[in-house]
Formats: sequence, C-alpha cells, structure tokens
Amino acid sequence: MEFLEFKIDGNRNHYEDKDFKRRNRLMDLVLGELLTDNKTYVEQIANGLWLILEESTWTWPAHMSMQKGGGGMPDPSQWVLDLGAGESSAYVAWIRFLLGDKLTKLSPMFVKRMDYELDRRVVETFMNNDLSWMGFERQKVNNWNIWINTNILMTSLLTVNDTKRLDVIKRAVMSADNWLDWYGEDGGCDEGPSYWYEAAGRFIQFLYYISSASRHQMDWSSKPIVKSIGDESRTDVRMHQFYMEMIAYNSLKSEVPKAPQPLESWFPDLQVITLRSEEGSAKGLFLGAKAGTNDESHNHNDVGNFVLYVNGLPALIDIGVGTYTKDTFGPHRYDIWTMQSQWHNTPTINGVQQKAGAQYVAKNVTYNKTSAEFEADIAGAYPKEAQVKSWVRKLTFDRKANTVTMDENYSLDKFVEPFKVHFVTILNKSSDDQKNGDLVL
Repeated sequence: MEFLEFKIDGNRNHYEDKDFKRRNRLMDLVLGELLTDNKTYVEQIANGLWLILEESTWTWPAHMSMQKGGGGMPDPSQWVLDLGAGESSAYVAWIRFLLGDKLTKLSPMFVKRMDYELDRRVVETFMNNDLSWMGFERQKVNNWNIWINTNILMTSLLTVNDTKRLDVIKRAVMSADNWLDWYGEDGGCDEGPSYWYEAAGRFIQFLYYISSASRHQMDWSSKPIVKSIGDESRTDVRMHQFYMEMIAYNSLKSEVPKAPQPLESWFPDLQVITLRSEEGSAKGLFLGAKAGTNDESHNHNDVGNFVLYVNGLPALIDIGVGTYTKDTFGPHRYDIWTMQSQWHNTPTINGVQQKAGAQYVAKNVTYNKTSAEFEADIAGAYPKEAQVKSWVRKLTFDRKANTVTMDENYSLDKFVEPFKVHFVTILNKSSDDQKNGDLVL
C-alpha cells in the first residue's frame, strides 16, 4: 500500500523511490543493449517494460488530487496526465523506437501493447482534456507545462501515426507557448537552479525536437529568449552549445565540464544578482541576493534573502527545501519551517514574518553595476501587522577590500519590539574557516 501512503501520512518517497529505480534499471538495460547490440539484455528489457505497461497508473501518488473524485488510489475509468505519466511515456516511446524490432521478434504483442498504453494513457488524455498545467485559461504555469509538453512532443514524434501526429504537435506547441508567456525575458528560472533543467532546459529540448523534426524549417535558435536562457555569461549553467545546433553531442563529448563562474549576473525580471571576486574562480567571495515576490513558483517567503560563499565554501546559506510531503504543496505549506522568512537571511519586523502572496513584493529594486550595489525596499513583503513603512536593504560588493557590506534603513509606523535580522550559517566558533581568519561573523 505504498501508493496510498501519501494520502495517509504524506510520504511520497517510498513509492517514488521504487518507481524511479524500476525505470532507471530498465533504461540502463536499454543503453546496454544499444551499446552491445547482441541481444544480451533484450529479455530483461522485455520483463521490465511489461511491468511498466501493467502498472495501474503512471501517475505519482502526490498528484492523484488531479483525479476527479480524489480517492488516493488510481481510478481505472480515468487517466491523470502528470509529470510521472509524461516521463513514463517518453521512456516507453524511446524503447518502441529503438528496440521495437528486437522486441517484436520475442512477441508482436510488445509493440502492440506499447502503442495501446501510450495512446490511452497519454495521447488521448492530452488531446481531450484542458488540464490546468496546459495554461489554456491563461493562468500562470510552471515547469509542469514545458516538462510534460516536451515528453508529449517526444512521444508523438517517435510513435504517434501520421494522421494524429500533427494535431498532437500543434496542441503541445500551443500549450508550451503559454509557458513562454510567463517566462521572463532575462532567462532566469524563478523555481531555482534545481528546477532549471525541468523548465528552461526542457524548453531547449522542445525547440531542438521541433527544429530537428522539421529539418530546421522551424528554428527559434536566434530568438533573444533562447539566448538569454542559455547564455553562459549570465548563468552558471554551461549551455552555450544549446542554441544554433541546440544540442551538439559530438563536441560536448570532448569538452571538460566547467562552470563559467561569471563576474556578475543580473536578472532584472527575477530581481536576482550574483557577484564574485574573480571571474572563472571560486577564490574570494561569492554573493547571491534576491528581491522579487513571495508568489514565485515553489515559493519560499524570502524577499531580500542572500547567500555568501568564501573561497568556494558556504558561509551564509539558503537551507533549501526538505523532503516533499503532502503539506509541501498544500494549504499548510508555510507551516513548514524551511518556507518561513525567519529561516532565511531576512529580518523579522516587530515580531512579524513575511507572508506569501502576489501582493507581498519588493519595491524600488536597483542594481548599480559601477558600484556593485544591490538595493531593494522589502517592506512590501510583510503584512500590515509588521507596522513597517519601508525597509531598504542594500548590499555592497567591494572587490578591492574583499568585503560585502549590508546596510538596513527602515521607517516604522509603530515600534512594537526590537527587530531581528536572521543569518543562517553552517559555521560555528570552532570552524576551521574562522580559525584561519577567512570569515568572521
């Protein structure tokens, strides 16, 4: 009953870990067969594939709320098209495309069953339902949109017959365009670096598949948004081979991976800045800071938060997010301590923390390139109970002195109690870094 655990106690890992392990093992076998091409792995591939085709659902337990009537367990009369179903669809589609002939020699039922399951679980569900992640009602969408659409596109190109393929592709393109409408021109991902690949990275994949399938008649590689997403001079993700030819596998094989470590990266739409002492090096200081809003996808209440690294080692940190549970994306999200502003490097004003919502935003956000000063009025991130008129946080990065200075200038409607400025750190008084004089807090 591991599938039902999410509904009972919020645990999603017990089921998902086994789900991921089964698929990873299957794809390892597929790669082995492709590399050796001697039928060594075909029977085990058939076993693993059939297990997946026999599963009651490809949907992850945490997403069963999308099912009409809820229930916690899969309803055999309806399919839920979520991230898990999209991923499984892509796996099965690739196996059909790459190994369909070999599996047919074992039994013609393998290809027939793959086509049957892909069509009823994924393609028909996609074509006949306006799901919230698709964005057709102009609502804000996140990584779900482009992640699932990319897998749908891949599935249609690899397996869907000609009479239906163009309709599937058209719908996927229209839906993906809704994602692009919400994505900032600066190319930054408001869901954080761990979700960059599943958002912007999937978008690059999506464009590559469209371009390749059309023999480059449909080519968006010169569009500014594509270059912003993949520009190595503005991000710490090496993506420079991803536009023009998009994914240059052959040239990448000979490259040594290395983060570009730009001197500065300013994302005006996200209102995020990163600065470092030396370009291309972790030596000295690294500062990352944000203003923005408390209505971001995967939001934490963290307007005005910043992190500081010294010689490549963390000093002031963002603690990130814990293991996902049913509360992580539910009404009790902000009861979780990792989501609260008091567990970020932000102030608590008159005993009041920041709140979540589109109205809780920073104002008058500026970055002065010449003086390397980042400034934002973060008072708007707090509810009226905080009694704060303005709270201007300024961070100054001085490369000559090798220092970061934080200035707080504030005005209150009323003083209730002393404010607290929180600093989250992994350091303590006995840390080696402090003994060596690298950092003093």
